[in-house]
Amino acid sequence: MLAGGEIRVVGESAELAGLPEADVVLLAGELPEEPEIPEEVAPALLSDDGSAAAVLQELSSGGWALVSPDAPAEELRAAVAAAARGLVAVSRELAGVVADSRSVAAEELDEPLTARELEVLDLLSRGLSNRAIAEELHLSEHTVKFHVSSIYAKLGARSRTEAVSRGARYGLVSL
Repeated sequence: MLAGGEIRVVGESAELAGLPEADVVLLAGELPEEPEIPEEVAPALLSDDGSAAAVLQELSSGGWALVSPDAPAEELRAAVAAAARGLVAVSRELAGVVADSRSVAAEELDEPLTARELEVLDLLSRGLSNRAIAEELHLSEHTVKFHVSSIYAKLGARSRTEAVSRGARYGLVSL
C-alpha cells in the first residue's frame, strides 16, 4: 500500500532496532508503552485516538503523523511523506481532537507568547525572513529579531525551524 514513489518499505516496526536508516516508522493501533523509536525517526500512527498526538510529539524532535486507520492510501502516503520532511500531519477527522489537546498544551508554557510574538511565529511558519516580517508588521528588523529571540527562549528553541515545530506542537501555529 505504501511502497512506490518516494516511499520505500524497509522492514516491520517489530524489527525497529535493526532497521536501516528509516526516516519514518509506521505503527498501527496503540502505541507501545515505551516505544523504542530513535529521536531522528518520525513516528506515524494509524489510530482513531486523537489523544495519541501528545505522545507522538514527545517521541519526535521533528515531524510526526496521526492518520485514521480508514484513511485512503493516498492520505497515508502524504502523511508519511510529510512526517519524513519534519512536518506534522493529522487526518482531518482527528484534527479537532488533536487541536483540543494542543490548546491545553499551550497553557502549559511557563511564559505564554504575546500577541505580537504569535504574529511573528505565524510569519516564521510561512518562511518569511526577518526583513519580510518587519515589512509585513511595520516594525524595524531589530524589533523582529528581538521577538524571534523571545520566541526561541519561551519555546526552548534554537532555530527558526525548531521554533515553528514547537509552536505547532503547542497549537500556537498551524502548518
